[in-house]
Amino acid sequence: MAEEISAVYPYYDLNGELLYEVVRYEPKRFRQRVPDGQGGWVYSLGGIKRVPYRLIELINGISAGETIFIVEGEKDVETLRSYGYTATTSAQGAGWRWPDDWVNYFVGAHQVVVIPDNDQPGRDAAKRRAELLSSVVNRVRILYLPVGDGEDVTDWFNNGGTKEEFDRHIRRLFASGTEASEIPPTPKKKRIGYGIESLDSVTKGGMRNGEATVIAGITGTGKTGLVDQIALCASLETRVLYFALEMKAGRTRDRLLAKLINVSPDECEQYVHSSDPEDQRAYKDAVRRLALRDLWLYEKKVGERFSIDDLCAEIVTCDAEIIILDQLSYVDGWDDYGGNNRPGMIRRIVDLINETGKHIIFVVQCNRLAYGKRPTMANIADTALFERAADVVILLHRPYRGTSPEIDRLIEVQVAKNRNGPECLLRLGWTGETMMYSEITDTEVLELSQKAKEFAKSINFGDAS
Repeated sequence: MAEEISAVYPYYDLNGELLYEVVRYEPKRFRQRVPDGQGGWVYSLGGIKRVPYRLIELINGISAGETIFIVEGEKDVETLRSYGYTATTSAQGAGWRWPDDWVNYFVGAHQVVVIPDNDQPGRDAAKRRAELLSSVVNRVRILYLPVGDGEDVTDWFNNGGTKEEFDRHIRRLFASGTEASEIPPTPKKKRIGYGIESLDSVTKGGMRNGEATVIAGITGTGKTGLVDQIALCASLETRVLYFALEMKAGRTRDRLLAKLINVSPDECEQYVHSSDPEDQRAYKDAVRRLALRDLWLYEKKVGERFSIDDLCAEIVTCDAEIIILDQLSYVDGWDDYGGNNRPGMIRRIVDLINETGKHIIFVVQCNRLAYGKRPTMANIADTALFERAADVVILLHRPYRGTSPEIDRLIEVQVAKNRNGPECLLRLGWTGETMMYSEITDTEVLELSQKAKEFAKSINFGDAS
């Protein structure tokens, strides 16, 4: 098989002049070359002053107080750069011993992390370099990665490692005070469906641990109905902790039972007191089916104080994989100080979700600008806070609201952000009484659209489409 150049890594001095290049070939092999001054190359570094890779970025990063990462190869430097880190290496990787005067390039560095490949030469070189740099850098650490034999930091990211995990382990590495640390293996993210086939499809399987979903819409668009349905479906697979902070105590349980009976919550209340044997059997069956689900329901009682500390304590102590929070605005302190503490509250919850590997669903209100039209991300209350926190954002809209129960059976579900798949618009059927979502055919969508037009025409309201 003929060799092909797969990458070229240039080494520049502080003036931006090219000193030499490292050429990577496939099948994997490396060569170093120096410009010969006549448009060609000399394939040797003999007599050439060597410098760290990405030298200018290294010096600028040190001046900016950034953490400096030292890896074994140029490919790994480029991987870390793609995540926003400052990194460097040397030609010929672990096999080349750094000269003592290389410490001068790192004078003034705030902290340095050495990340070896997972092999003995890599570990030996990491220890030598960490020891050498400790003479000019106070905070030097070695980070060992849980990868296969001979693999590296690029493999760790490719195997599912995330920037959030990496940052968290770097913080712990320096907080521990130890000279070296190992990142635990990155668990494969478990997927639990939302319980709606089309939504599970576009999100590539549904909810993943360590991620967050935001469900938003104006009042009356079925946000709570959707999370009720998610809770009932997900709790068949795993434990769900449902903070129903918006509703009166007992109301959420009634709604869940009503869905299982397939009646409205008001009708469900009648089943409780009915003398009809069929009604009694239906109610008892719903109670039994709800009890079989691994669903923990937290309802805030009237006058009860519920702080962010209480919320985080419940998340930690309950062994649940799915957390539903309806809504964070009902947690004490949300509106304190003009809302200036909201970013800290959201960040605290998201950090906790990342650390514990749970999935959280935030139920969020859209502002008044979304009334009468399909909402956008900009309509979410505290848009920037929740957009940053979310891996999936779902916006709900009832396009035929205000027509008739027969026509108002369409919900537009806009997946406005989707880390795991495409952004798209889904159309689902729903029943206003039971607030149950279901798949709907294109033919049914067209029929509802036509009925809405006829309804609008009959009341001289114009085109409702």
